[in-house]
Amino acid sequence: MEQTYSYSSLKEGQIRVLVLEPGSEDAPLAGNLIPVGLSELRAGADAVAAGDTSILRLEDGKPRTFEALSYVWQSSQAAAILTTSHGSLPITTSLSSSLRRLRLPDSPRVLWADAICIHQANLKEKSCQVALMGEIYGTATRVVCDLGDATDDSDLALDIMDRYWRKYLRTGIATSEYSVFKGEDSADMLGLPLLTAEEAAAIQDVPDPESPGLIAVRSFHKRPWFGRLWVVQEFILARSVVMMCGKREIPWQQVLAAFLPYQGRGFPFSDPSKSLEDILTGFLKFILMGLMRLDRTLPSGTPGRRRLDHYIHHFSNGQISNWSSLSFALLSFTSSETAVERDRYFAVLSMTDSAKEPCLFPDYQSPIEEIILRYGRYLMEKSTMREEMLLCTGLPGRIRKHPSWIRDFTTGNLWDSLWLIGPLSTISYCAAGKTQWWQKLDDKDPNLLYIIGYKLDTITRREESTRRNKALSSDDMIPHLRNQLQFFLAGHHTRTFHHAETDGRYPATGETLVDALWQTVTSASARDWDDALMKRASDGYDVAQLFVLGTEMGRGLQAVLDAFARQRGLEGDGEPLALFSELGGLLMRTWGMAYAVTARGYFGVVETASEVGDEVWVLKGLRIPVVLRPSRTRPGMYEMVAGCYVHGFMYGAALERPDFKWRAITLH
Repeated sequence: MEQTYSYSSLKEGQIRVLVLEPGSEDAPLAGNLIPVGLSELRAGADAVAAGDTSILRLEDGKPRTFEALSYVWQSSQAAAILTTSHGSLPITTSLSSSLRRLRLPDSPRVLWADAICIHQANLKEKSCQVALMGEIYGTATRVVCDLGDATDDSDLALDIMDRYWRKYLRTGIATSEYSVFKGEDSADMLGLPLLTAEEAAAIQDVPDPESPGLIAVRSFHKRPWFGRLWVVQEFILARSVVMMCGKREIPWQQVLAAFLPYQGRGFPFSDPSKSLEDILTGFLKFILMGLMRLDRTLPSGTPGRRRLDHYIHHFSNGQISNWSSLSFALLSFTSSETAVERDRYFAVLSMTDSAKEPCLFPDYQSPIEEIILRYGRYLMEKSTMREEMLLCTGLPGRIRKHPSWIRDFTTGNLWDSLWLIGPLSTISYCAAGKTQWWQKLDDKDPNLLYIIGYKLDTITRREESTRRNKALSSDDMIPHLRNQLQFFLAGHHTRTFHHAETDGRYPATGETLVDALWQTVTSASARDWDDALMKRASDGYDVAQLFVLGTEMGRGLQAVLDAFARQRGLEGDGEPLALFSELGGLLMRTWGMAYAVTARGYFGVVETASEVGDEVWVLKGLRIPVVLRPSRTRPGMYEMVAGCYVHGFMYGAALERPDFKWRAITLH
């Protein structure tokens, strides 16, 4: 019986690399794990970068450089064997496939693959090696991102993606519905060639949505590599990266270019059956990975760097100030998958400016509750995004009894708990005016956080919502609008929008109830909108009113459109229908949330975890109001529920109230 491989201990600063023996693709896998000092390998990589390719040769069996593998484990069950001179080493099917495709026919190849180069059963070694992973991927001469085996349609998908970016790059990357990043600037930023108009016109267009070609592209986008968390730092921290599908290698910039939306194209490869959440967490994750890689690799002062800085400002609406913060990394990749709970933290740590913090050292031995508390307190004490971090905490998604002001990232996708395109997404809100954030952690009780705030009101009515996992479709619009009417205007003696304008005023602003209503349900960031957008949003809601009235009276869609056109002096029904469609886009801002009314009659949009009896507060230095729940176990204290929108109080109006006074709050 063949001997099983037994790991020997590593010295401080050492890693193991695999010297993969040459062979045909079908031959049994053979090689040896060699311990090498990371500093020696770094010197080798620096020499290669300086042009010394001779160091790539394996002399005396001692590796001086290596390539790192970024791949998906898929299953931890061993289904293949790697034969070494010290015994056989069980490996997974996915690793076996990667090694076979990477193996050279006539010379050894030096690789690093975490599954076998780290002794996974030795938790102490695993902690030390995981802490080094940022250096490991940054030291490799190249990182090969293996997207998996080739399939019958993978080459078709890659060919279509290649045609797409080559044809449309010159039109410019769309940064929003109304803004485009010029084609020349886009090409400079990505380091890709820009075709002439004639060359681009000659390229075949992207096929129809239901064609085999586009189905192949969607299948490519669903490859597990794009959904895994560990690959994020492996891709971003690498000196050099190449993407590999089957045996086909693709420059990573070309893959990124094929994920980007171009002027007038949107996301042409998105699956129409998927929700907005799926599109955002799918496409935007790799786009963000690409931007973060460009941010680390483009030299300052170059045209590409200047274009990148300009694009990042547009892409993030000016919200991203520190790409390297732990908070940013945890929040940005919350939808990515990992098999081990605590790896939610450890898998992104090396690419952040907190990587060397002793309290955050990858720990595979302490209870998971201790890890969550340790990271949570660090984020609230030292993060440059402390107040933003608080807005991503609260009761939604909490499955453990950790403090409500700590986000447990092990629970998975933040989208499942918070509606991230709602009030959270509008950076211009300033509910607390220009005040500065203040907080204090308790020195003795690790569960307590002290903050300062002003109680605005108490929730007295809340709409039941079951929309979280359902996409907003055109069929949902009329019943959704009718529900808004019935909920917000209850008690105002009217069932239609048409009569609501003469039936009272909104208490916080003096607006008509309908004006307050449409701004509430779109989480309107009115100060970010120009006059034209405000008018289109208002007109869109006028169309919606007529739709509701028409359906109540049994009138069809065409009759409603004709009525609106006559009312506004428009020709045809195209403009009303376009306005109604735009309104649907605005309603997505609150589709995943619930509606609420307070004791004073204020309209609000709250997370679905909110309840009647919860209180609405403005916290000093926080840009949006929050819902707090009086503690049921610790009298006088509160639990954080979530951020919210309260119409009339998003821009500092609370500070002008006659009874305004800051008071101390204790969260647990």
